[in-house]
Amino acid sequence: MQTLISCVGDTDPIRNFYDGPLLHIARGIRPEKIVIVHSERSQEKHDNIVQALNSIPDYYPEIVTDKRTIKNTDIFLFDKMFEVLSKIIQEYARSEEEIILNLTSATPQIISAMFSINRISGLNVRAYQVATPSNTSNEGIKHNNQQDIQQLIESNKDNRKDYNNRLIEDKAEKFQQLLVRKTFLDLIREYDYEGAVQVISGNDLMLSKKKKGKLHHELDNLIKSIKTQNLLPEVENSEFDVSQRTILNAYLLISLQAKRELNTEVLIRVKNFAEFIVEMYLDKNYNGLIVRYDGKPYLNIEGFEDVVLKLRYSLKKAGNELNTDRYLSLPLYAEIIRIIQPDSSLLKLIDKVNGVNTFRNQVAHGFKSINMKNSRVKDLAETCWMLLLIVNDVDEKWRSYFEDKNKVFKEMVGY
Repeated sequence: MQTLISCVGDTDPIRNFYDGPLLHIARGIRPEKIVIVHSERSQEKHDNIVQALNSIPDYYPEIVTDKRTIKNTDIFLFDKMFEVLSKIIQEYARSEEEIILNLTSATPQIISAMFSINRISGLNVRAYQVATPSNTSNEGIKHNNQQDIQQLIESNKDNRKDYNNRLIEDKAEKFQQLLVRKTFLDLIREYDYEGAVQVISGNDLMLSKKKKGKLHHELDNLIKSIKTQNLLPEVENSEFDVSQRTILNAYLLISLQAKRELNTEVLIRVKNFAEFIVEMYLDKNYNGLIVRYDGKPYLNIEGFEDVVLKLRYSLKKAGNELNTDRYLSLPLYAEIIRIIQPDSSLLKLIDKVNGVNTFRNQVAHGFKSINMKNSRVKDLAETCWMLLLIVNDVDEKWRSYFEDKNKVFKEMVGY
């Protein structure tokens, strides 16, 4: 028995009047059984997938949904996907005669895991990639996920006898190299540098030993900085002072997490980032207003009596009391700035961060899930950049730091 094992991507089941990868493999190979491995995100389109598969003329496959559902937070993790998909494929391979894998649907990490399993499993496995109808990138072509499935099926140009078969079997060494290279570039495009290193570690990128070593070195240095919060190499070699380098590095890591849609990390970090900015600003412009004990900032009540008096009054109006024995945090910093510079751009930015502080605490301390419609996480990286400009005269080039890095990595593999 031939069994197709496939995850589900945004291009499934039909996109731009043509088969998505899953539907096209089923149409071309006609396996007796199709095992669909869903992520939480793709479950909602299951009925559409089944209807599309059943629309193939004179074809009646057994369609099975695997009992394991991949979490949305895991679909971007190569190691996790390799572990999960290996178990699934091995289980079906014990009872099925021949396994077919879909190498085109879903995230680059899932595709990379499928590809790796195919190359090293030693099982009776065949794998297929599906070219786009135009044999070019899908970039810019809208998804059809919200359209009526019956209309999509009726307008599907592949749903005929003389359709153009776009299957490419993973069996040639050159294709293997090209697929590794494509997967590497997809991971780089998604800023998944660790996944990119894992892909090239055991595979051929058609590079000389020297070039591959240099690529490894560049990626390893970048990954180490991201994992440990060490200064990124370009930041460490900049002419900024220690505090400016620290906060610039913090901004870059927050911007990277925002690009990767690691929204919980962004939400948790942004408050600390804003506090660091305010402390730098006050140290420079109101020297002595903040004093530190055991590394924590406190309000200096000596020499700033007028600020303290106005702060007590402001807090009392809001039903709160000023406790000078407590170390300072962002909400209190906002009140201090409101007193000394009520019309400053700094205050407006702090208020933006404080606007998500309650939700941030629920996420950080109560493990609350993020509702993207309510959290305003997407705006926080931009807010961090504006905060950074207040204390650090940084060039605009730093905003595109990771895009520029990606460009270098692409050039290193000849893209």
